[in-house]
Amino acid sequence: MLTSGAVTVTETDGELDPAQTAVWGLGRVIGLEHPTRWGGLIDLPGPDDDLGARLTAVLAGPRDEDQVALGRPGRGFPPRARPGRHSLR
Repeated sequence: MLTSGAVTVTETDGELDPAQTAVWGLGRVIGLEHPTRWGGLIDLPGPDDDLGARLTAVLAGPRDEDQVALGRPGRGFPPRARPGRHSLR
């Protein structure tokens, strides 16, 4: 499942998109209820020239995480708890 603006990674990521955050939450529930069918969540940054290459690298890479925020300073971020915000820092 792909979203954009559903989670934050850095302080400069800006405001979350409520609709995208809801989709992210739905994806997390689906992953818990149907783990054998679940492919994962990827939150995309705004479009840029190498987004396709970074997305391909995440999809082709090891499956250590099922939730990743892609493209913040050129890398992916797995989920980490942070008080007060849904964050992937």
